[in-house]
Amino acid sequence: SFLRVMNVANDGFTLCSDIINYTGNIKEMFFHPFNNETLFVSDNFSLYKVDVKTKVINKAITDFRLMSVSRDMQYVAGYDYFHNLKIYRINALSEIFRLGIESSSEIKSMSINADATRLIYGFKDGRVCVYNPQIPMPVAEFDIGCEVIDIKISSDALFFSVLGADRKLRFYNSSTAEKGRDISMM
Repeated sequence: SFLRVMNVANDGFTLCSDIINYTGNIKEMFFHPFNNETLFVSDNFSLYKVDVKTKVINKAITDFRLMSVSRDMQYVAGYDYFHNLKIYRINALSEIFRLGIESSSEIKSMSINADATRLIYGFKDGRVCVYNPQIPMPVAEFDIGCEVIDIKISSDALFFSVLGADRKLRFYNSSTAEKGRDISMM
């Protein structure tokens, strides 16, 4: 496997760098928010920091069972093998939040908003938790009645959606976790 970094110019694409030492399934890639010579690559279990010029790949954050990156690429939230939810600031790769989860049920999906004021995570047993890491305190917890498949936060961070195994997409207010409408995906 290799990563190919291209430069987009008026005349098309030109190759900047080939990085050949990466093996794994890439789930997400994004450039450092303030430095275009640093690329972050996620395989959903680890976050790798790639120097485009020197072609050096280093593991930045490891041992996640599940990972989510905020839309503005400023924060990474992860659920590790020791049942901790953690939030890292990408700029310095420093841990800014940790929450131990006392549950035997597996977390299936999670999402973090752009200013790290909402961390939403859903369990295999159907529970969904909305947490404010800045305070830190829970905002809401509710049950959707089936396994959580996916959670997404809207780009304006006003709403979040939860997709369940029953193929219903549920919408909620991010501030209050008040339920909006459901859409059947059948």
